[in-house]
Amino acid sequence: MGNLLAKVFDCFKIGREETDALIDNSQNTNEEMYADARETWQHETKTIYSKPALEMSIPVDLPRLVRRTTIYEHDQLVQRDHGQVDNLDLIRLVHSHIVRICEAMKDDYLLEYINDHYDSIDGTDDVSAAITKFLRDMLDNLEYDSPAVKILKGTYQKVVFPAYYLLKYGIGIDRMRDCRGTWRIEIRFDRNRIVITHIKNQSIPSENFVSNEPEAEFEWEVSLIFSRDMEKLVSTTVRIRNYQIFDGVEKARVKKLRKGFKKFTS
Repeated sequence: MGNLLAKVFDCFKIGREETDALIDNSQNTNEEMYADARETWQHETKTIYSKPALEMSIPVDLPRLVRRTTIYEHDQLVQRDHGQVDNLDLIRLVHSHIVRICEAMKDDYLLEYINDHYDSIDGTDDVSAAITKFLRDMLDNLEYDSPAVKILKGTYQKVVFPAYYLLKYGIGIDRMRDCRGTWRIEIRFDRNRIVITHIKNQSIPSENFVSNEPEAEFEWEVSLIFSRDMEKLVSTTVRIRNYQIFDGVEKARVKKLRKGFKKFTS
């Protein structure tokens, strides 16, 4: 098969729809794709994470995902999920988010930049765009990926893609749909490690698209586990936290879905 998924993950300038089309046209069976994903997903996650921050869409992702990001220090909640916030609160939230990460990582290098430049954000117009511009300038001006920037890299949305395809082919389904507004991130600072977890909800469309109603929904997570100094991505894990198969799904299909879900729950 030539490690098709590895080739896909190596060209992530294309979007997920284009990625799906490339895989669908490969003529590989679902079982072959799952075997490929099991072999490659952890390596490919690390490969995506290892790219320089400047090559990631962090400046675009952060203003959107910071609202749904929680931070724990030694199991104590220090930043809660804020949901929807107004423009001024978003500016404050992004500032406090980065400062808290800098303090947890003792990153004086980035903290000094934030303190010197953050007030330059103009919140009178498009606040998200203004924050994005500031973050782009910040990454462009830093000489290297500092410890706090390495945390921000762990929140990059494309690090979940290899796990997404592992789930898709492990469950044995053609398509999964994002449940809007459910993407959350947890950052946990422990004594000996740092864990960054992306949590998402997906729905599974009716087989052969015979109905607009989904057959099932499930909540899943992918965790990136780092050394406490963020010098090493030690391991990655994926699991399904819970799932629901809706009434009316044929028994054979229910059995197949449960078998697929069990791979990631046991």
